[in-house]
Amino acid sequence: MEHGAAKATSAATPSSARSSSELASPTTVDAYAAALPDQHRDVLDTIRRLIAARVPSVRESIRYQMPVFTFDGIYLMYVGAWKHHIGLYPIPQLPADLEADVAPYRTKTDTVRFLYKHAIPYELVERLIDALVPIRIRENSITAP
Repeated sequence: MEHGAAKATSAATPSSARSSSELASPTTVDAYAAALPDQHRDVLDTIRRLIAARVPSVRESIRYQMPVFTFDGIYLMYVGAWKHHIGLYPIPQLPADLEADVAPYRTKTDTVRFLYKHAIPYELVERLIDALVPIRIRENSITAP
């Protein structure tokens, strides 16, 4: 299902050929991945491996019916697998050189979307992960006065 599409099933349900009555809300990232078509699962699993390789303390869980990746109690990003794309959320403004490379994949201010029908730019995903870690650390070190 396309992200944000109005359907009878939840917009956060993973893409699948199954009906909403056959899909239970996943409680683990493995269960979320298992409900995906092979191509979508392969993309998600590759992104999971990239995150784990670059952020050794990463933890995976499900929030808002999609995978979220955290480290040291700080969220890194959410990943949603949809009918036609995989989305990364929320992705803040990035350093200028990286932002220029990410820009063609932005669909909203804080959304990066890669269409399955095109080769997924995994090298760009790696650069994105590398940039997000210090950004998230800075975001979480700011305290209210």
